[in-house]
Amino acid sequence: METIRRDQTALRLDALSSLIQGFAVIYGTDSAVRWASPSACDFLGIEPEEIVGVNAKVFLHPNNFRAFSRRAYGMIQKQEVPTGPVLGQLKRADGSWRWVETTFAIASAGDGDRPEVVTSCRDVHESKLSMERLAKDTRPDQLTGLPNRHSLIGTLDQLAIQGINFSLLICDLDGFADVNTNHGHSVGDVALQTMAERIRESVRPDDIVARIGGDEFAVTLAGASRTDAIAIARRIVEVAAKPVAVDGRSLALSMAVGIAEARLGLLSGQLIDAANVTMRRAKQRGKHQYAIG
Repeated sequence: METIRRDQTALRLDALSSLIQGFAVIYGTDSAVRWASPSACDFLGIEPEEIVGVNAKVFLHPNNFRAFSRRAYGMIQKQEVPTGPVLGQLKRADGSWRWVETTFAIASAGDGDRPEVVTSCRDVHESKLSMERLAKDTRPDQLTGLPNRHSLIGTLDQLAIQGINFSLLICDLDGFADVNTNHGHSVGDVALQTMAERIRESVRPDDIVARIGGDEFAVTLAGASRTDAIAIARRIVEVAAKPVAVDGRSLALSMAVGIAEARLGLLSGQLIDAANVTMRRAKQRGKHQYAIG
């Protein structure tokens, strides 16, 4: 009976190995490797017998192990549904680190066996390095002195890698196009500089404000609770509603703010998209509004 069961297990693993794109590793609830696909061994540069029984800590970057453990624990103990891939680094036998995107699933061999964590990994090292090269273009916005969109993406990626809870606000300035049309770009520039300063004064000292478009700003709130994010969004909306005085003119503007809370596995682009969706929902409600996803 035990021989039949081993044969069935081997067939399941062979099938898994042939179906995945990339490579697969199965861990026990103790984080030790139970099985690795041949492609996983090739990726890590080790022999199959060298990986079985080894704790995930040996291969996972320290900044990623907590996120890995939290995801596995939530799926096994709390029956949480996977929300998407996790970005992290794996250490190869030659000591180098490579970026991989990992998805999770739970499996059991049956007969009362404890569940196992099945991970499917995709090598995204080169694409991640390309993103980092883009993010190195950290020249601040010339008009406001704020970080730019590339810097924002780099910040979001770093917070995700470190497993830090955070929220992202997308702030869109309503009525700005009319200012440029009716009063000229020089007046519009002063209005943008004024709004940038008001947003900076509305957030906490360690929050990061960036200008990511012509009339669009973003705020990264590391370690902020849902209540904190809402309170900051409300302050931004309130200060943006105050008239902007430029060369004897009083400009009436409005800010729509969308809030997105980072979730495990949510990539920076997806988080920005989510915040934009809630920002557009806020705009649909009228002037001086915020919304949270």
